Amino acid sequence: MTTDVSRRTVAGGLAWMVPTVAAVAAAPLAAASESPVGGVWGGAGSPDPNTPDPNTPPTPVAGTSTSVCGCALHWTSTATLDVNMADYSNQGYTEYKNDDCGYLKVHHFTNAARTELRWRVPFGTPYALEAGTTISLVPTSGNWTVDLAGFTDQSGDESFDRFTTITDRYAQAPAGPLTAEMRDGRLVVTLPAMPADSHALFTVVGRPVAGTTVTGDIFEATATASGSYTSEARAQLGCP
Repeated sequence: MTTDVSRRTVAGGLAWMVPTVAAVAAAPLAAASESPVGGVWGGAGSPDPNTPDPNTPPTPVAGTSTSVCGCALHWTSTATLDVNMADYSNQGYTEYKNDDCGYLKVHHFTNAARTELRWRVPFGTPYALEAGTTISLVPTSGNWTVDLAGFTDQSGDESFDRFTTITDRYAQAPAGPLTAEMRDGRLVVTLPAMPADSHALFTVVGRPVAGTTVTGDIFEATATASGSYTSEARAQLGCP
């Protein structure tokens, strides 16, 4: 039986935390706005008010899902790192997840010397997940590689609050440490069981390939999270 642990009651991090020792430059606190993706029904430009709100769960049908979140987790987030942008670490967010169903984003910055890339991936779920959820980080621009030795698990301390500015959700820590491995050039991070309202967070070093430089090239990374909700969570979501 696993006891939920809140990051806000753990001083100094958890036992499985690995300290970050590399110096970094201008790590982003968060984008200027962390508004949920998507528009607001009823605002300017909305359809006829008599049209059903598409965000309202449909009438239940036997054997089908009424969940607006879906019955299996599959999210994608993409970011571009270009140090020549005025506020590069808070720009370049091509796609990310931030709504009532969860959070996934790819933060990006560099070391102080601007010779290495840093990719930080915060993940949050309001619904409990079975052990085995994976987050894959792919060097989609093809001009950098993952340095597995530079992987750091930052789950369970104040880092998620600090770097996302989300302080009212995802308070619980994972049931154990994250594990990381390389598969066909991509980083695959496997999560333990995730309680309801929990988070995970990791950072990894990226190295530009020969002939490219942090200051002279543009880099892109894509994170994909896939997992299964617990039976209790599926019932909460209206899944069969």
